[in-house]
Amino acid sequence: MYDAVIIGAGSAGLMCAARLVSNGVKNFVVLDSNSKPGKKLAVTGNGRCNLTNLELEKDLYYTDDHKLLDSVISRFTVIDTINFFEKTLGLKTVNKDELVYPRELKSSAVIDVLRLYIPLECFVFDSKVTSIRKEDDYFVVEADREYRSSNIVIATGGRSYVNTGSDGSGYKLLASLVPQDCFVPLSPSLVQLKTSDRDLKALTGYRFSCTIRLVCNGDEKACETGELLFTDYGISGICTMQLSRYLESGKNTIVVDFLDKDEDIIRSCIENFPERDTRDALAGVLPGVLTDIVLKRIGVKKLVSNNEIDRFISELHEFGINISGTNGLDNAQVTRGGLKLSSLDENLQNKLIKGLYVCGEVVNVDGPCGGYNLQWAWSSSVIVADQISRSIV
Repeated sequence: MYDAVIIGAGSAGLMCAARLVSNGVKNFVVLDSNSKPGKKLAVTGNGRCNLTNLELEKDLYYTDDHKLLDSVISRFTVIDTINFFEKTLGLKTVNKDELVYPRELKSSAVIDVLRLYIPLECFVFDSKVTSIRKEDDYFVVEADREYRSSNIVIATGGRSYVNTGSDGSGYKLLASLVPQDCFVPLSPSLVQLKTSDRDLKALTGYRFSCTIRLVCNGDEKACETGELLFTDYGISGICTMQLSRYLESGKNTIVVDFLDKDEDIIRSCIENFPERDTRDALAGVLPGVLTDIVLKRIGVKKLVSNNEIDRFISELHEFGINISGTNGLDNAQVTRGGLKLSSLDENLQNKLIKGLYVCGEVVNVDGPCGGYNLQWAWSSSVIVADQISRSIV
């Protein structure tokens, strides 16, 4: 009989286990269907692992219970996270503006300090959990063999990046234990956007540093500045993924400002090379394919008059992209939806089933890029570990 069975050796599961060890608890087991821990964590932040955010704003998370989310993160803060990694686990961190990374800028360093802190005998890999049932005061977990425990921690992750083992199995396990109305439907968050605008196909592979705005049904919802990548299906890049969180039903449009405030350069190039075609006159300023698309959109072949130049510049400031949808969960960085946070108590124990704890992405909590989702994983799993530790003393 174990004091705890942790299902999932991702960010939340590993942190929960590490916190149990730091609290003096060692009679637990971590089950994972992969052959090694932290498979999804390894690709976080393009392999650099943005641990947390020094300017984290809790109201930027989506959830069904902001009060509880605020409580969880307030009890294990960004500073608590940094201190735990540095002082307890031995990881050195470095800041890049508000973003916090391992000093090596490698996710593997984060995985290693967590893995090495947890006794090897606490791990069971290649162990797919097929069912959980409650018997009297303990749980029975069916996996590579039968495990019995007074506490269960569901830390399986969401449904994004399925090839890392984040296949949504945690939702199925929870659905066998709690009512269906405890769940919010799953959808992709922090995901690439699709467009049916045919004229953008020529821009596939091009990257631009620019400002983009999301307009939903005529109302501006959010604005981001960063690198915009055009793809064969639409657009990508961090700024695009950030805006994907605010999509609504109805008409969604991304409005791109390619120029910011630097529009005089367009006028000077046209004036300096009046004998050239517009594409050639702007060769050192804009990609030819973008020039061609904008000219076609404003209905001229060559910029001659001041009015045409004004319209051209205006289109570069307000370049519209009609959004037809998003890429699916397999391409999303984060899963939106899952088990309602409001179905859990202040220590993330299910309100209906004593000893059933849930943390990390499987809960209906998701945040923007920049360490938000990992901070939720760290905070929620520590709150769970601390409560389990108190319950078995």
